[in-house]
Amino acid sequence: MVVEFLGHAGFLVKAGGLNILIDPWLTPSSFESPVLSSFVPGHTTIDFMIPEPTRSKESLEPDIILLSHYHTHHSPAIDLNFWLEKSTKPISIIGFDLNPQIRHDFFESFSTKYPNHHFLTTNCDTKWQFGDVSIRALTHATNFHLSFFVEYNSTSFLHIADAQINRFWFDRRLDPIWHKFSMLHPTFLAISIATTSVRYFEKTENTPLLQENACMSPVEGANLTKIICPKFAAVMGVFNFSIWKNRTEYSFPATENEAYFRWAVQHLDKTIHVLPIRPGMCLNLTNNINSSVTFEP
Repeated sequence: MVVEFLGHAGFLVKAGGLNILIDPWLTPSSFESPVLSSFVPGHTTIDFMIPEPTRSKESLEPDIILLSHYHTHHSPAIDLNFWLEKSTKPISIIGFDLNPQIRHDFFESFSTKYPNHHFLTTNCDTKWQFGDVSIRALTHATNFHLSFFVEYNSTSFLHIADAQINRFWFDRRLDPIWHKFSMLHPTFLAISIATTSVRYFEKTENTPLLQENACMSPVEGANLTKIICPKFAAVMGVFNFSIWKNRTEYSFPATENEAYFRWAVQHLDKTIHVLPIRPGMCLNLTNNINSSVTFEP
């Protein structure tokens, strides 16, 4: 299995002759086209990726695309439509079950526009088999989000994007739903962590609200990583700057979040190796009994 970091929360996984994209975002906002749209209607942002990806859409030929959720910087319409329109082979897209209000119209439009491709959705833990590659979609503490566990030849990759530590954002204890992840023991874990606070307004009363740690903090992510017990772990999902219609986010720089996460993981379990990853970096996961990883430029 070869895993390449594309940027933000995006990865290319090569396994069993398949090219699997996870949360592939390659076209950030620009001065000419500042507003990004989600592949599934209902979400727009202005998003800048820092550092920008080294890959182009044209260089990737996906067989499978996994979408953790439908925010623009995880399921961007401009990138997904490009692959669906240009691909001469069927592409399977897997994501969370759609809102009933848009499900019928969306699938009717999708099947009409892309009759050779498939959009598979689930709202529960589900497993698919593509040849020798196994893909599991796992629900967790954040509504309408999926984590993905890809297995091939005794190697595995676990992707957890934009997750909360608890279903109730004001409760910072580990949600019991996470304990099922303790059975996975992946070769490589990519996890979104950030010291991110959010300013927004309550919709009905227009009351200003401030939410601390809108996603997992570095320490919360480290505690979850200890339970999952991967051989290697890396931070993702902190390499962008977002402007939302209804909220403003504040986060420490990505390098600070990485250092904080590494410090916490090393204190909890010195057998887990934390890797610094940047766009274009490849990891070769071997299938020997010790499961090692090597880098390629």
